[in-house]
Amino acid sequence: MLTESNPIYSFIETGIAGMSVDVSIRARLLATGLSYLGLGYIFAKGREFSKEIFKITQKTKEKIQHFHDMTYTTAFNLALTPIIYYISGARGWREIALGVCTASFWGAINGGALGASVDVFEDLASLKSCERRWYPNVIKRQNPKVKKTIAIGLVATSIGLMALIYSSIPKYRQKESSEKIPSIEQVTERIPSESPLEASLENP
Repeated sequence: MLTESNPIYSFIETGIAGMSVDVSIRARLLATGLSYLGLGYIFAKGREFSKEIFKITQKTKEKIQHFHDMTYTTAFNLALTPIIYYISGARGWREIALGVCTASFWGAINGGALGASVDVFEDLASLKSCERRWYPNVIKRQNPKVKKTIAIGLVATSIGLMALIYSSIPKYRQKESSEKIPSIEQVTERIPSESPLEASLENP
């Protein structure tokens, strides 16, 4: 889930919602931490439960699986992203609203790919075989060591993409505090070089 989604949300947060790199990184770290603390498990188990209710298996038509994952991911994002952005330091209603709306909209578009990534990584981690029709047999037949190497390579690529996205953001938007806290130079520039009394004595 994180390998597939983190680079996308990094771009949405900084490129569309206008969040600073600091806020976006905190949001990604928070989402990652919550995922490892149980949120990823809840997402995956909730998806499995939903698929059982609607009688969907990995051999169901791809367009039906895609529609299910799209709807499920959108609902999940709508419930979760406002909390993550607020905790991460976003306070402007505009950036939070843009972040939530864009993330939810992208969840609708990307839900199928996110669900597919869960199925693929379960196979790469030797947790469950992926039976999706498009999943290459050449990967499916590999031994666990090769599959785990592929998984590590995908994770490294994801982190590299995030670094590329953040490095492309202008420097004045790198830090959240850059527009809120004046530097020492800015403060000293506002202090008059001489007091009003000295000025009046020099120019009576």
